[in-house]
Amino acid sequence: MGPSLAAGYAAVLWARTAIRVLVEVGPPLDVSRNRGRLSDTVYEWVRDGLMARGGGGGGVGDGWASLVPRGATFAVDARVGGVAGAPDGGAGLTRAVGLAVKDAVCDALVGGGAAKPDRPEGGYATADVPLFIAASGTEVTLYRDLVGGSLHKRGYRAGGGVVHRAALNETVAAGICYAAGFSVEGGWAPPAGVSSPLAPRGADAAAGESPPLAPPAPAAWDAGAPLAVVDPMCGSGTLLVEAGLLARRVPPGLLRPPGAPAHPFTRWPDYPSGAWTDLQHQAAAAVRPAAACGVRLYGNDVHGGALSLAVAGLSTARLDRMVVLNQGDAATYTPPGGVGVVLSNPPWGRRLGRGAGDASPADPRSAGAGGGASGAGGGDGDADPWGALGTFLRRQAGGATATLLSGDAGATRGLRMRAAAKRPVRIGNVDCRIVQYAVLPPREGGRDGRDGRDGRDGRDGRDGRDGRD
Repeated sequence: MGPSLAAGYAAVLWARTAIRVLVEVGPPLDVSRNRGRLSDTVYEWVRDGLMARGGGGGGVGDGWASLVPRGATFAVDARVGGVAGAPDGGAGLTRAVGLAVKDAVCDALVGGGAAKPDRPEGGYATADVPLFIAASGTEVTLYRDLVGGSLHKRGYRAGGGVVHRAALNETVAAGICYAAGFSVEGGWAPPAGVSSPLAPRGADAAAGESPPLAPPAPAAWDAGAPLAVVDPMCGSGTLLVEAGLLARRVPPGLLRPPGAPAHPFTRWPDYPSGAWTDLQHQAAAAVRPAAACGVRLYGNDVHGGALSLAVAGLSTARLDRMVVLNQGDAATYTPPGGVGVVLSNPPWGRRLGRGAGDASPADPRSAGAGGGASGAGGGDGDADPWGALGTFLRRQAGGATATLLSGDAGATRGLRMRAAAKRPVRIGNVDCRIVQYAVLPPREGGRDGRDGRDGRDGRDGRDGRDGRD
């Protein structure tokens, strides 16, 4: 087993924001001087040239039969865009390149005396050897896909496949948690540029900061002062689940439901027997008990149906002992454990497609966010959900930080607060922003928490920018 495959197994277990884990079959193909049809060039390269060069992490130098042995199935997924000589790409070119790879592998196998492989019954996601080809700029690269399906499909949504129509994608939710200051080891510190009177927690207390992807040394939380993570418009609870998994150091790869098919890489000829099981056992031994992880989760939503999905997901993820849920209006919600960190995906008027059957795992739309969870006072039908959220922040969250997702630049105006930081992020086909606020405590004698220090100057709630963040 090469180092790239070993790292790949660990990524399948631990990656929270990825939807694929890929390992190169061989060196990329340079198409900067290609003058023929891209699909023809790719066909010849996959059938002959790639095998002649030898493969990285896969042993293609021994022939395609070493990667697709007798009796194994394979399938191909392709992404083509902005390629030299074919800058416009398009669905037609993507299909042609994908078909060229499939034909080349089949012809190479048959030409070497092997039988033509059968098609996988369930398509790419169920293939023994999923192959992914990416063409961009001057390079074409062929990979083996270690998972086949999308890694955003955590096991806690397995119950009947029921998903709230505006459910936040799990990988996006994990990214929001990182932006909010959580580290990959479960520590927390106020995110850079978003001041907070709260002291850093856990391992980050020594480091003084929490780079989103740079894990600090493991350390226990201060269980005597648990961090209250609150979502006042929690919908089906995705943000709460992902925050809880981070706090307990539960890798997403441990959440696969019982009876789920084994990952494709466990059926590859170069897979060391027991490697995946060993990784799982090591990770399970490092999981923090819920009572000692130093985090408490609090969620609220106006819709009982959404909360029932949240209860099911939190229970499946084994976070039910560290969460308290409430049904009601966000504007009047009072979390029983106070507020330390606010995470939320309020309604912002647009939705990204996400069916129960899901799109192709590499389709950007399968990473959709949904147009906000259900919200305050009627969720999607509420006249001013962001205004209700602003009321909650001023009344209940003084001294906390808030990290919110919005796909509509105008939606955040309802908060009447000035953002401390904004991070652009594209989710599916929608340009979104992760918007962060440092909520200042209300001044003594202030009205409803309005003291002119929460991003406004006290003039009818306006800061000279008409409430824009």
